Amino acid sequence: MEYSKLQFSEVNLRELVEESIRFAAPSAEGKKVNIINLIPEELTLRSDRDRLNFIIRNLVSNALKFTNSDGQVVVSFDNGKIQVADNGIGMSKKRLESLFAQG
Repeated sequence: MEYSKLQFSEVNLRELVEESIRFAAPSAEGKKVNIINLIPEELTLRSDRDRLNFIIRNLVSNALKFTNSDGQVVVSFDNGKIQVADNGIGMSKKRLESLFAQG
C-alpha cells in the first residue's frame, strides 16, 4: 500500500466489513470457516476508507489463516474498538507480550 496523506470521509463500517468478508470468502469457503459480521448497520466512522479497508482485510485474513476447518471468525465493534476474533490456535501469553515489546 502506498503511503500518502490520509483522506478522511464518513465510512459505513458494516459495509466495509462486508467487502472484506467477500474478499476473504474463497479462503473461508475452502476451510469451511464461517465469518460473522456483528457490526451494526448504522455505524459510521470518520476514517481513511482505503487504509481502514486494508487493516480489516489483513485482520480477517490473519484470523482465517489460524482458524481450523469448521471454525468461525467474528468481526464486532465495542467501546470504540474493531474486534476480529477467531476460535483458532491462539498464542501463548509470552508470545503476545513480545508482539508489543519495545526495542
